Amino acid sequence: MYIKIICIIVVIVLAIIKLIKQYLIEQNICPNKIEKIDKQIDDFINKHYKKILIILIILVAFSRFYKFGVYPNFIGVDEAGAAYDAYCLANYGVDRYLNSYPLYLINFGGGQSILYAYVTIPFIKILGANIISYRLPELLFYLMSILVCFFLVKKIKNKKIAVLYSFLIITCPWHIEASRKGLDCNLLAPMFMLDLYVLLNAKKNWHYILSGIFIGITLYTYCLSWLLIPAFLIIYICYMLYLKKITFKQIILLGIPIFIFAIPLFYLLLLNSGYATQTDFGIFTIPKLPTFRTGEIRLTNLIKWYKFSLSTIFSEDVFYFIEIPLFIIGYIIGIKKFIRSFKKKEFDFDGLIILIFTVLILVNMLVIIEANNRANILYLPMLYIITNGVLYLCKGSYVNTLIILLSITILFINYEITYFSQKEESKMIIYNDSKIMGITRELESLPNSLEIEKYIIMPKVQAHIYTLLENKLSPYELEKNKKTDGKLIELHIIESYGTYHFVYGENFKEKLDNTYKNKKYIFVIDNIYVESIDYLKQLDFYIENRGSYSVIKNF
Repeated sequence: MYIKIICIIVVIVLAIIKLIKQYLIEQNICPNKIEKIDKQIDDFINKHYKKILIILIILVAFSRFYKFGVYPNFIGVDEAGAAYDAYCLANYGVDRYLNSYPLYLINFGGGQSILYAYVTIPFIKILGANIISYRLPELLFYLMSILVCFFLVKKIKNKKIAVLYSFLIITCPWHIEASRKGLDCNLLAPMFMLDLYVLLNAKKNWHYILSGIFIGITLYTYCLSWLLIPAFLIIYICYMLYLKKITFKQIILLGIPIFIFAIPLFYLLLLNSGYATQTDFGIFTIPKLPTFRTGEIRLTNLIKWYKFSLSTIFSEDVFYFIEIPLFIIGYIIGIKKFIRSFKKKEFDFDGLIILIFTVLILVNMLVIIEANNRANILYLPMLYIITNGVLYLCKGSYVNTLIILLSITILFINYEITYFSQKEESKMIIYNDSKIMGITRELESLPNSLEIEKYIIMPKVQAHIYTLLENKLSPYELEKNKKTDGKLIELHIIESYGTYHFVYGENFKEKLDNTYKNKKYIFVIDNIYVESIDYLKQLDFYIENRGSYSVIKNF
């Protein structure tokens, strides 16, 4: 709380000083040294450009590569689902439901975009099926996003702004955490900036075809892109037509590959809306989903849930608190630039980013933003807006520059220390785990483990996926042996497969008959179920503590 207050005070004081200084300059009360100081800062950056880049590379190496695959020390349920599907596709050519090379994953019934699973396959082939392989694609995409943003801003603006923008991206909590996970939807953010880079640099006809290909691929990163990308394209094309910087021929060349890539997704929508029948396209499958989530998109969400969504978008898990007022300053400046350039019919990159961000955040909030990954397309444009806020306060001032950069650096170091000292799973504990994989590995090393009945008892969502990921079970073997809860079929709740049984709660006593002494049993129980553990103690089971779980055996 104290850090937040200090951050607010720092920015307010700097803003007041900036306004006072600007007023004094306008009244000729104090000399105007802004241009001189800015030139000195530019000269310093040009002189030490390579050294600055080396520092940025060191920051990237530490924050992204240090203990990669270890932190975050949990695996999200969707991350585990995508990883297991990628493993199945890499080794068997089908997903875990035996769909041949699907163009959309079923996951746990609600669906999951396919791009992440497919780009993971080469890493599984080369490095094996492990956490490094599952998470490496995300890391590479996010490293690409830093380079894309740097070169985009360097080309359109200058080195100073590009370096500052890159620094803010590298130190951003959201970017750090997203780059170290294997979450499919997070690919939207880097792919969107790549789309923007290629599109803004398009000159020849084939450039627009290439742009269309990249944008078409982006549609396979996250289902919300089906809403966000068309909104972006409409506003971008209208803006460029107004400025006479794009022709109808170029729009058609851009649109053809996008349309081709979108055809399977159109069919997916028709199929899951009841207007088409399931069919295979050669080796590719378009699946029928048990739960189709188009109902989550509502205009009323924008009206009723805007406060909740905004609190998620601007949460401390995304930006440092000092960056929120800097965003507000940058946004106001950007609006002014956009209005000015729009009237003059001149292209302005800052104005374009403001326009894109404004449209995207409104469209994005048609769904309830329950977690920041749902709004990941917004964050790189937002960081550029924050960059402009920093530039405004630092213009013509060594002191302001030093204070802001030092404040963000300190917050970054504090974040890194906190991040790498985390001892347990994330806040959304019901959707994340890692210990079950380690426990599964331990259980499978026991003599005759295949014959021992194992009961996993916990409130964890889809606990079976962690054992599948660790056991690397064939999807054909899974399909042959699994039993599914009929009441929860739309969530694909698996009750058991092989010798593994999953009980979501304490309802397990009936599973244990009076013959338990003549048969080996293993129970893995979440420690919140004290009564269950006590019950097994009374039956003379051996109890071993595994952090938040107890492993209980009768042999």
